[in-house]
Amino acid sequence: MSSNPIFFNSFEGASHIAFPPNTTFVNSAQVTYRQVEGSSPQKVLHQHIPAGGASYDTNELASSVSICLPGTRVEVIDAITQKLLGATHPKRILWMTGPAGSGKSAIARSIADELKKKGLLAASFFFMRGASEEGLRTKTSFVATLAYQLQLQPAFPDAFSHAIYKAILSDADLFEMPLDRQLEALVLEPLRQISIGTSQAAKSQWPKVIVVDGVDECGLSSDVGSSRYASRGGPVPTAEDAQREILNLLKKAAEDPAFPFSILISSRPNFKSFFSRSAINVADTLSLDHFNADADIAEYLKTELTEYFRVEFPDFPDQWLSEDTYRALAKMACGQFNFALAVLAFIMQGRLPPAEAAKVVLGLRSSKGFHPFAQLDALHMDIIQTSPQPEIAIQWLCAIDSEVLGAYPAAFVRRFLSSAGVAEDAHLLNKLSSLIAIPPTGDESAKYTIFHQVLKDFLNDEDRCNKAGQPYINEINRRKFILGRYISILKCKGPEISVSPEEREAFLDVLVRFMHELEGWIGQDSPNGLYFQASEYLACDVEWWIQTLFKKLGDHAIATIQRTYNNVHGRECQSFSDTPACNHWRKAIIKVCAAHGWNVPSGNTSTFAKASQSI
Repeated sequence: MSSNPIFFNSFEGASHIAFPPNTTFVNSAQVTYRQVEGSSPQKVLHQHIPAGGASYDTNELASSVSICLPGTRVEVIDAITQKLLGATHPKRILWMTGPAGSGKSAIARSIADELKKKGLLAASFFFMRGASEEGLRTKTSFVATLAYQLQLQPAFPDAFSHAIYKAILSDADLFEMPLDRQLEALVLEPLRQISIGTSQAAKSQWPKVIVVDGVDECGLSSDVGSSRYASRGGPVPTAEDAQREILNLLKKAAEDPAFPFSILISSRPNFKSFFSRSAINVADTLSLDHFNADADIAEYLKTELTEYFRVEFPDFPDQWLSEDTYRALAKMACGQFNFALAVLAFIMQGRLPPAEAAKVVLGLRSSKGFHPFAQLDALHMDIIQTSPQPEIAIQWLCAIDSEVLGAYPAAFVRRFLSSAGVAEDAHLLNKLSSLIAIPPTGDESAKYTIFHQVLKDFLNDEDRCNKAGQPYINEINRRKFILGRYISILKCKGPEISVSPEEREAFLDVLVRFMHELEGWIGQDSPNGLYFQASEYLACDVEWWIQTLFKKLGDHAIATIQRTYNNVHGRECQSFSDTPACNHWRKAIIKVCAAHGWNVPSGNTSTFAKASQSI
């Protein structure tokens, strides 16, 4: 420590100041003391950021996420750049979103790189879930890192760094404070101070854009759940809380008049509600779903594999892939660059000649013993495990993709599958939004969309599920799940969740069209007796259902009624009077069918006929 304290206000307006380590500073206006290690704002901030940095060009990021190949993703990069830099673009935030593996981070890196070359990149932060440093995978270093990069900008006056340093000196615990307080002290207030005395000509030379990628990969710091954290009281936060905090920080910054930057935020579709509601006045959305990436994926595969072929197969051009093969692989990828990476890894393993390996991927030859999609399967499993109930979420995915429900709008499927009085898709599937598009409540026509065919194939392949550690759900258990929802609907005379009378009628209009198929499943899976418990059948208002079938289908209802009759009767039942469930259903069927001119069979006769015909 120096023998005499230094009064900070004595250096007001000075620049490029350096002090010995452990100097005592006194703010004469507020009489605040602080011991500081280091001699500049850069050094102080540097102590609170990841050692390797968190910008787009860090070694750790570059080793896992490449920049887009020249000539690829041109359309989407141009669209984003124009929105970020265009004078007519009124909103300060642009949210770039897309499914898992669609190339978001590569695009964000490419944009950051181009902006940096033009002097337009103010700062960047790329979250990485599996990073070795905590500061790259949590929120702890986010504000300090942005402040550190901003104060290195040569176009900013020195007063910006001085304001940051003053904030650090005046609050010994600033880096332990909530992030919004750090943002105010280290970014917004310094920007306000330099905005006051800076000419428009000088401001025009300032950088324009901040890039933040992978917000959905921001996790919890290591002290969450520890005794140190628990002592603070209150609920333990989640990763979603940390991610929402980052988004709210960026929204707050964008709303501040002194904040001069546009912000590019890149993530999976997890935050649709935030950007469509909370941030709607400051944010626009750009979805990668609207850009066809087939040509870019084909070019990427061709570039990477051509170099591999030249080294490994220079004398065997017959093993090189044709243009048609590249196009077929790209089409199969469905815009998923992670698919392309998996294809590259599989072909370069060398277990098969390249042309044969490509045939395995395309399904043109047996894949027995080969697993080209192991990496993608693991990725899909990681995402599915984020659901509060992963096994039920998988049942929903399988049901959505089933022949019986897959043809219908999400509004109907949601009402069919939801139980316990609530729409479960938001609870079960929201964290899976990088795998499936969930239409908003109120949209009565849009369907669920599972983005990747390779995910559907994974869920339908027992061998792949087992190798990925995912319990395989076979066809019987998938039917059992759907039929379980069916009997609940029969007992409730419609969906379990709250719906309007109009919505209930619309639901029933669709349901009666495939009740015949559901009853067919019951007949196949339970050929010798009741499928459900007798108590389940006894809880149904049979007369109401038979009336509804006739009302909506007319005489075409008789095929469904007859199949239902046979299932309830059971193959071993000799007399309806012996089985309460059968008796319950038979009375209602006889009554309603007779009213509509149909004779119900007696005994083991199974053919229904019009009253004018003999049974």
